[in-house]
Amino acid sequence: MYPSRNNSLITSMQHLSIPASAISSIVADPSSIASPDSIGISASSATYILNEGFIKGFRIVFILNAVLTALATVASVVMIKHKELTRGDEGKLKKEQERKVEVERSDVEMAVQGKREKRHGRGDMRNDIT
Repeated sequence: MYPSRNNSLITSMQHLSIPASAISSIVADPSSIASPDSIGISASSATYILNEGFIKGFRIVFILNAVLTALATVASVVMIKHKELTRGDEGKLKKEQERKVEVERSDVEMAVQGKREKRHGRGDMRNDIT
């Protein structure tokens, strides 16, 4: 008779013994509850429908989502296996890299020393004439 997606709403209206035509009208257009006189219910009935129907329905959906989120978190923690990120040859690669850095550093130092010697005239052939 009524769509099952509105169970909380329909149940709250059935508790108040609201006529089927009014229930159908509210289920079809929930905004019609804003003016309860137009659908033949009292203001206190409209407030009850809002509190017990809509709010209770949203609360159930929220709690269900929270439970499912917690369940998904637990499942993720249990199912995701630890993957070791080390390759096993890090020590060898580190030593190799340190040697390369040392060679580059010595090359830079030699180049700097060569420029200094040229600046002071030691590397210049014109100053070597005896």
